[in-house]
Order: sequence, then C-alpha cells, then structure tokens
Amino acid sequence: MWNPLHINVSLDDLLASPMIGAGGFTRDEARSAVQRILDADPTLNSAAEQWRTDAERVRVGPKV
Repeated sequence: MWNPLHINVSLDDLLASPMIGAGGFTRDEARSAVQRILDADPTLNSAAEQWRTDAERVRVGPKV
C-alpha cells in the first residue's frame, strides 16, 4: 500500500511541511495523485514534467 506525500513550502516563513495523503493506493495510484497536484499549479510545471518521467524525486529550485 502507498500514500502520496508532498511538501508545502511557505515563502512567508521559509518552512516546509510534509503532507501525507490518504493510504491504500497502489504505487501507480499514489504517483497519479501527486501528478494531479503538480499539474494543478502552473508554477510547478518543471516539477510536473520531472515527475511525469517516473522520477522518484524532483528539484524545483536550489532550496526545494
């Protein structure tokens, strides 16, 4: 069983908070859930494209 995980980054206080999604997914379902999150925010286009290549990690900038 898999859970999607994403990190919320607050630019106001420079804190990163992990957000664990609901469980019970297959690997493909969890990856799809993350892809939908990335695709929904145009500022994350670079991360969305990296994730789409089946990457396990994505780099959005020097600090994330």
